[in-house]
Amino acid sequence: MTKTMRNASDKQQKLFALLREYASNGRTLTLAKVLSATGYKDTAIKPMISKGLVPWLHKANKDTYMVQGFAGITLERFQDALSQRKAGPPRPATKHTGLFGDLLEAAAQEFQLAIELFNRPTTPNRVDAFVVHFCAAFEKFLKARLVKEQGADSIWESGKERKSKSLRKVLAELYPAQDPVRRNVEYVHDLRDESMHYVLPELGPIASRYFQSGVMNFFREYLTLAGYPPMQVSGVGLLSLVFDGTEPYQAMLVQRYGHEHAANILSRIERLERDAEQANDNRFAIPLHLSIGFVDKNSQPEQTIAGIAGVMPIVVNKTLDQKKSHPLEAKQIVAEVNKRLKGRFSEDGLRKLFGRTKPEFNIHDFSSISSMEGWKDNSNKFHFDDGTIVQHTYSDACIDLIMEKLTKDGEYLKRAKKKEVEKRKRKK
Repeated sequence: MTKTMRNASDKQQKLFALLREYASNGRTLTLAKVLSATGYKDTAIKPMISKGLVPWLHKANKDTYMVQGFAGITLERFQDALSQRKAGPPRPATKHTGLFGDLLEAAAQEFQLAIELFNRPTTPNRVDAFVVHFCAAFEKFLKARLVKEQGADSIWESGKERKSKSLRKVLAELYPAQDPVRRNVEYVHDLRDESMHYVLPELGPIASRYFQSGVMNFFREYLTLAGYPPMQVSGVGLLSLVFDGTEPYQAMLVQRYGHEHAANILSRIERLERDAEQANDNRFAIPLHLSIGFVDKNSQPEQTIAGIAGVMPIVVNKTLDQKKSHPLEAKQIVAEVNKRLKGRFSEDGLRKLFGRTKPEFNIHDFSSISSMEGWKDNSNKFHFDDGTIVQHTYSDACIDLIMEKLTKDGEYLKRAKKKEVEKRKRKK
């Protein structure tokens, strides 16, 4: 048994072993299992998780977690994370010295500069500036980690030429291929490489979701390694990376950049949006559905709050023009659904689908589907609530979903109408 292992408490050792086991087998870990395997009490382990002292536990369901990003974590790093006992920003610690300390300090400076430049709305090239300094911050930070874990020679390529390892190579050495922190940095690094070929401000609305995650990842990783944050957050500790979410139109892009360049920009936007939604992990890209209850859905329907264990709450603002994103009234959706159905089904096919004398989609069908899908519960991808009793508008996504459900599931509408009837009976 090593000296480090002997100095770790029995509970810490058991928790470390448990996380390592579940990180390797990929299974979900329940809170009950943590309590029984480690000896921690519920009142002790829950605050540790909520404050981010165990940053590798990511909630899957209620009291159920996935262990992610734990590969390569040493017991020493694990104990460093658990040692931050107090809520809120950690107490200032003595700065590190030597090459390790120099790299940490340089990384913090690059990080601060990236934040400062991005938060200047009048800076025309703030997106370009952010990706350059953010990548530099992560590269210096990861080399500091290599120096601490493997020694000063580990940051240099082998061979006669004295050449420092690239950011991508260091990432590959320290994180598994599918680790969301690594993937996030790689995506931002791609944008840095392409900054000479693409006009990055056009990618800003979607790219800012990746930037938000990258900022939180860096803050968390830096805090774990250094024992203090890369920047002091004053006041309420609110750091806001705000970006106007107006989406570029193809005609406007073609006029400004030409057909080929516009096609490249639109393709890039689509890929970033698709990958963010598929990953659905706020360490990779902030999902727009992520929210916390104290956000007013009517006044700020697209405001997202994310945070780092009480240290650095972040507000993500996606400016939403509902006239463009949710332009349709219910009657317009009904008309469009009928138009598409008539183009796909024969008269007999429509009678079979609806099972009634007048074989067409009506406003009552739409109301039943809207109720079952929970569209009016809040402002979302399908529905926008402007705060009045009667004014609700919808997006084209409603039409696509209705068409998909009706054409693939013959019983879908029947279930929706049955649930609507049951719901009305309960209200009486």
